[in-house]
Amino acid sequence: MAMLLLALAFTISAHGQNWMTNGLVAHYPMHGDVTDVSGHGMHGRIMGTPMMVTNRFGEPGHGIAFAGGMDAIMLTNLNVNMVTNSQNTVCLWMRWDGGVNGSTNPVAMPFGWGNTNQNYCLLFQQEGNGRFGFSGGMADVYGTDYGPMLSNHWVQVAAVFNNGNMMNSGLYINGQRMTGSMTVGGMPMGMGMMVQRSAHPMAFLGGFGGQGSVPYQFFGAMSDVRIYNRALTAEEITALFGMEAAPSLRMMAGSTAGTANLEFSSMMMGWQFQMQSSSDLTHWTNYSDMFMPTPGTMVRTVNSGGPHMFWRLQASP
Repeated sequence: MAMLLLALAFTISAHGQNWMTNGLVAHYPMHGDVTDVSGHGMHGRIMGTPMMVTNRFGEPGHGIAFAGGMDAIMLTNLNVNMVTNSQNTVCLWMRWDGGVNGSTNPVAMPFGWGNTNQNYCLLFQQEGNGRFGFSGGMADVYGTDYGPMLSNHWVQVAAVFNNGNMMNSGLYINGQRMTGSMTVGGMPMGMGMMVQRSAHPMAFLGGFGGQGSVPYQFFGAMSDVRIYNRALTAEEITALFGMEAAPSLRMMAGSTAGTANLEFSSMMMGWQFQMQSSSDLTHWTNYSDMFMPTPGTMVRTVNSGGPHMFWRLQASP
């Protein structure tokens, strides 16, 4: 019986990726270091002793883990948008460990603008039922409950920071926009009372030593951080999540002899996909027609006999 191996590949047109570099200030894959690969030279500076760990794909050394204390990555001279009421976007993959270290550290900060005196950040807050969202460093959080931020697994967070009223910001988790509400110390806060700014060329990843007596630390891992000096659209954020999450593929035995079922999920809506087969991983032949994904999981039945030993999926927007 022939062995059936699967290879997943993507062909993405340059035109289709223009939006990914439009306004891109810095990109930190965190593959063994904190080098900026955007071409702008905005390399990060490691503080404390964060550790290299596996990323969401299980690749060793392709993520950085923070354990509180002084663990952080400092970013300086960022070319962000400084105009009042303009917006900047931060996208990152994060695996939070679920804790905020008890009463001695009631908050956990994966990302923050500015320094210890000018803090506008993404924050986990222990008050009330637990919150995650934007904060101005005054026990305030404009965001959502912990519910969609289940701990100890990788999620993508995209935050559109507003240079003005914090409640004009936008929070997305795994490509989906979250409904925001404001709390201060677990109590509701009146609309429009907090005015914050993301217009600061300095930022921190993974927390920092503290603001006053409150340490804004982070316990967890992070990878693939992108910073934009514009607001990404909801469609762009969903597309970025789909591209960075990557489609998943599973092979199962078919219902008849000589066939196999290829099960695809997390595919980019609006794209076209083409399955290809090969007997030598060098010469590839289109298999069946191109197809468009539908919401949820798709199953394609293929012939697993003869030369169809290797499979790949090509996609284009």
